[in-house]
Amino acid sequence: MKILLTLILILTCGLAYADTINETYSFQDYTHQNFLDKDPSEFSNTVIFRSTLYQEARQHGDDNEAPSDPRKHIFPEGIEGVILRECNADNVKKQEGLTIENNCSNRRIRSFKKIDGQPDGRDWVLKQNNKPDYPL
Repeated sequence: MKILLTLILILTCGLAYADTINETYSFQDYTHQNFLDKDPSEFSNTVIFRSTLYQEARQHGDDNEAPSDPRKHIFPEGIEGVILRECNADNVKKQEGLTIENNCSNRRIRSFKKIDGQPDGRDWVLKQNNKPDYPL
């Protein structure tokens, strides 16, 4: 499996990235999850490639904090040199030691707007008061 993943990375990314890809956390779907209980060494000085790390602003109609809260970091404190490359990082909060490359989707950091799923099944950008403003 490791050889296959390395071969895929070499073909799609080039040799320069193959030795730094985090094989555990790349090519995965971590929607609504965080890694606060993990050791920072699992992430430090690696590239997380083509994973979904989407964090939803709030649960439908819930005024309490959602399980995935974009106001909080998703990686443990003490990470160093973590790069997100070609990831869905919508609503992922920037933190020290984390670089979100421009080829990632990250609507919150670029636009400073929160995104939330609505009962109609679509994602909407929220206003300052956390009320839906317009669909994506």
